Amino acid sequence: MLSGYGMILKNSNVYYQSPSVTISYHEEQEIGLSVWNSPVGSHEVREAVLLICHTIERFGLTRWLSDTRNLRAFQEQDRQWTMEHIAPSLLSGALRKVAVLLPPDRENSAQTNHILHQLPEVRQYLLIQDFYEPQEALAWLLQESLQPQP
Repeated sequence: MLSGYGMILKNSNVYYQSPSVTISYHEEQEIGLSVWNSPVGSHEVREAVLLICHTIERFGLTRWLSDTRNLRAFQEQDRQWTMEHIAPSLLSGALRKVAVLLPPDRENSAQTNHILHQLPEVRQYLLIQDFYEPQEALAWLLQESLQPQP
């Protein structure tokens, strides 16, 4: 499941795995990874989002790679739940950079608009960038800058 993510995640630990999502982390590099697969039901979305937040908090992760290439859009009630219940604690934690892997076709990219893009205040707390290639996303995540630019 972690193939294509380079040497940096070679020694990653899988924190959670289901048919819908795999969550792993590399504590030394302070990087987490979520690889999403469709279909994802409401219960699975909320469970995975809670586990992602827990992983970030527990291991003090400052960087996250969200692979949404195989994900279809979340349901509106799951987006709303995430923005209301998860986003405030996520934005005030250790996380500083998020790379989002989008599907190569532009139509699905619009459907999988990452939840963090929808938060008006996100750029005050996080650097967030979209990518189409895992290696480019990891290279960006590993760059030293962890501070959003005003």
